[in-house]
Amino acid sequence: LVLIGFGHIGQEIARKAKAFDMHVITITRAGGTGPTVDEAYARDKLHQILPRADAVVLATATDASSIRMIG
Repeated sequence: LVLIGFGHIGQEIARKAKAFDMHVITITRAGGTGPTVDEAYARDKLHQILPRADAVVLATATDASSIRMIG
């Protein structure tokens, strides 16, 4: 699972994904991590990490840097 955004919602999604034994990769502004994250990267690595994803969850705040981030 590639999880873009790791605020309160992203952290809860990661926790539930780990309950299903998923490999969780986060993409955040600063490469934030936590106990439910297997790998963490900053946003500038997004297009390098996306090909590894079986599923992608976009859980970012809407701001100028996230508009049109995907497609």
